[in-house]
Amino acid sequence: MDDRLVQEAEQILGAAHLLAGADAAPYAVDGMVPRAVAFPESVEEVAALLGVAHRLGAAVIPWGAGTRQDLGRPPKRADLILGLRRLNRVLEHEPGDLTASVQAGIALGALQEALGARGQWLALDPPRGHQATLGGLAATNVAGPRRFRYGTLRDMVIGIRVVGADGTVTKGGGKVVKNVTGYDMNKLYVGSLGTLAVIVELNVRLHPVPAVRAAVAGTFRSPDEAWGATRAILHSPLQPVSLVLMGEPTEHGGVRGSAAGGAPAGIGSGPVAEDAGPWVLLVGIEGFPEVVAGQRQPLHDLCLRAGARSLTALEGEELVAAESAMGTLWDLPSAPCWARCRLSTVPARVPKLCEVAAGLGAEHGLRARVASFIGNGITHVLLMTDAGGTVGEDRVIAAAEGLKAWAAGEQAAYVMEAAPVALRRRVDPWEAPRGDFRLMAGLKAAFDPEGILNPGRFIGGL
Repeated sequence: MDDRLVQEAEQILGAAHLLAGADAAPYAVDGMVPRAVAFPESVEEVAALLGVAHRLGAAVIPWGAGTRQDLGRPPKRADLILGLRRLNRVLEHEPGDLTASVQAGIALGALQEALGARGQWLALDPPRGHQATLGGLAATNVAGPRRFRYGTLRDMVIGIRVVGADGTVTKGGGKVVKNVTGYDMNKLYVGSLGTLAVIVELNVRLHPVPAVRAAVAGTFRSPDEAWGATRAILHSPLQPVSLVLMGEPTEHGGVRGSAAGGAPAGIGSGPVAEDAGPWVLLVGIEGFPEVVAGQRQPLHDLCLRAGARSLTALEGEELVAAESAMGTLWDLPSAPCWARCRLSTVPARVPKLCEVAAGLGAEHGLRARVASFIGNGITHVLLMTDAGGTVGEDRVIAAAEGLKAWAAGEQAAYVMEAAPVALRRRVDPWEAPRGDFRLMAGLKAAFDPEGILNPGRFIGGL
């Protein structure tokens, strides 16, 4: 199969856009070097390549920018990497309709730059997501803190074009927000991790670029106090675009020391009380200048009444620095063993989750860093240890499984969204399949009966 796969792929693309042998090594997925790496330039070439792979039984792994290839289980097989970086154009932008049609290989940063020239943007801000492709973001449905206001990419996609496992090209939805009736196929593909089809084009709805962006950063002594402020904000007429709680908890509910007042480096430069808490609540606001100005003082007042020990108003470079500090949770840790887990619970249970993370960290000798989109209850926990080898892996796995067990008891969603491959080979990064798994398995069997698309990487080994 190796020679035929490479030969037929070369006939479709030409040698200049195909890698094989040792040249394919940089595209290894979890240590598996593919037989070939193909870079098609059109939907027709994608379809032709998938048709060949389907006929030869070759496993296909879609690849955008490679930023999320550590999500999920290691693949069962990796024969053909389908790199979509050449499908990187804005096909159509209708500013009057606040819509755009784009190819899946365009980087989010490049798309935002193109849309920004007309005063619009795709309301998506995944941490460290500037280089990620739109197709990859759609396949994983990754979003950032401003999902509190705008939702996720699943909410923004109004039309989609995909290539199925056998090379058949299909589409769903349309180019305007008011769509045709029928099944919403967009939502089926978004978040499916490329296991049902390869996304090649997306129609998305846009928003005007906000005139002003700002934030209020408050320090609190505990997650409970920060939740009190969050709850007050949620029950007020205020309209924040994001609410993020950050800290590195210890077993006694505090946080290991860092920058002034315990705030993560890069957040806050205003006066700090001596007993200022180490938990930081970052409340984002944006819109017209008068709207932003009118929300600052009420936000300050609500946070102070909830027990904030310090407050800092952030704009411009200070806001960028604060968001960058939050984004460090998504950087590759320097610790020998680590895992980043994402749990989705009701917002009121986030303080308890922080307590659980602290307890598990203390029990297993780990550092547990937390960044929670507390307005939605979506919480990221980074577990790290300086212990290497099997000892370190055992500790991280034990803590991660503790988080998974807590999530199951709370009926909360869980996934180990990033970890070294050695660790992911030893533990299932997904939560246990739920009642809807039979439906998911049925869809996989219908859309990809030969099981060639990202085989084994999704929930339950789909």
